[in-house]
Amino acid sequence: MKTVTAGLLVGLLLFMPINSAFSKSENFIPEDEKKCLVDTVYHEGRGVSENEQIAIAHVVLNRVRSKKFPDTICKTVYQVTTDKRRKKKVRQFSWTHSNVIREKQTYEKIRIMIEQKIVPNVNDPTTNALFFSKGKGSCSTRHGKFCHNFR
Repeated sequence: MKTVTAGLLVGLLLFMPINSAFSKSENFIPEDEKKCLVDTVYHEGRGVSENEQIAIAHVVLNRVRSKKFPDTICKTVYQVTTDKRRKKKVRQFSWTHSNVIREKQTYEKIRIMIEQKIVPNVNDPTTNALFFSKGKGSCSTRHGKFCHNFR
């Protein structure tokens, strides 16, 4: 019975509506969109393993596929929302306020990884996660099954 239920859940997740800017059937990301993805992985994951960097990239792509977020990588990364706790407007990713690349070799390594492992291969190790948590944040309490925990 558990196998049938898990299979049904996976089947439902596969048929969730996705936005048209990037879909599972595509293996092409426009250069400007790819740069936004590389910038995000660099700033959010330059100190973590390549597997965790791949997961970060997929979380961004999953957001693009979700109707809860804008339909392009750049619009998703730079999206402005209201932080109810702090009562002010904030962007989805804080690094977008000053995109300074200090570690050029690391940035280039991430760019190559995106080219070789994300663009041609859309297998998602996060199982459709829309958020990720590093360190203190707990996915189980913050975002449920659509979150990917690092460490």
